[in-house]
Amino acid sequence: MAQRRNFVRLSKKIKVEFRQIVERYANASVPPNISYTTTISGNGLTILAAKKAEKGMKYEMDIFIKDGDDSPINAAGEVLGNSEIEGGQFEVKIKITEIDESDRDRLAAYILREDLKVKKAAKKAK
Repeated sequence: MAQRRNFVRLSKKIKVEFRQIVERYANASVPPNISYTTTISGNGLTILAAKKAEKGMKYEMDIFIKDGDDSPINAAGEVLGNSEIEGGQFEVKIKITEIDESDRDRLAAYILREDLKVKKAAKKAK
């Protein structure tokens, strides 16, 4: 049976800072890893990484969307899998497991606006 998604998936480069969660907390004294998304939705994202992440690994993330609000979206997520791509990099698929409802609404609204822009541009190009 095919997977049904409840959110639009957007192909867009968005900055993400993340730290691994060990036990229940990420170590705030360790500088975050910085990456960028290849795709993002209201319930997950795919980021680029220099090394493979273990399935089940948990991350605390700050997602920096450009929607006029300078504060990042804070979320926690779990690694679902990896795909090796060119240049020895990996696409790491992460399911969002914890996010404030207001942040999820903000993320979903941003994705819908950006998706609409893409669709309008594609329609004009025809």
